[in-house]
Amino acid sequence: MGDRLHRECAGTAEGPAGLVSGKRGATRPGFAVLLKFSTQYGRFPRGRAELSGGVVEFVARQVQVSASELDSHEWTGRTVECRRVQIREASASGSAASRTRRS
Repeated sequence: MGDRLHRECAGTAEGPAGLVSGKRGATRPGFAVLLKFSTQYGRFPRGRAELSGGVVEFVARQVQVSASELDSHEWTGRTVECRRVQIREASASGSAASRTRRS
């Protein structure tokens, strides 16, 4: 299933920040929180309970949506797995580009 999911969810060559700008509605804060949490902790949050209210408010302001939009975010299932694949790919391509520039 991993390879199939990877092919179905493959993102673009954009960096992680570019991926957030392409999201709309409730998807936008959910994706942004996944991205920020994974950048900070090296893993994805298991659910809303792992996120402080202050962090959610901050990220919501950054992506210009209401923090309450995150209430409808799905923390399990195929959609969130696709988002995780997109974040991992964008993070990996960003790391590779950064290494190339330093060489």
